[in-house]
Amino acid sequence: MATTVYEVQELVLDDGSMITCKPADIKVTRKGNEMLERLGDIDDNDEGVHKLLEIVTLCLKRQRPDFETNEINDEGEETGRKVPNFDLLEELFDYETMFKVIEIFLGVKLNDPKLMEAAAELAMAQRAAESEKE
Repeated sequence: MATTVYEVQELVLDDGSMITCKPADIKVTRKGNEMLERLGDIDDNDEGVHKLLEIVTLCLKRQRPDFETNEINDEGEETGRKVPNFDLLEELFDYETMFKVIEIFLGVKLNDPKLMEAAAELAMAQRAAESEKE
């Protein structure tokens, strides 16, 4: 008999639909962690939310392909590239659910006050180091 080493959790989205969350596979975890690392370079809150929703999309796109849409170029043509469906994601997720998905899939608790403080200190140190170079 097989044994799982993780807990599966179901979360309810704002429209009442359910998503099943469990730790991500290694490929998704690596990509997600790379995306998390780039969050420190963001100054705009809206851009930060979109980057977090991109991570949520990465984690859930196998289960919910509707979280992605075809990219449209300036001429109104599809490029063949998939991008997050931000309109849908912003309707379905609140901050707590978004943070919980990232916590379960990637093992990173974003709404931890100590983590947020450490991230702010790191960002300030990086900016100070960059300004010293100039």
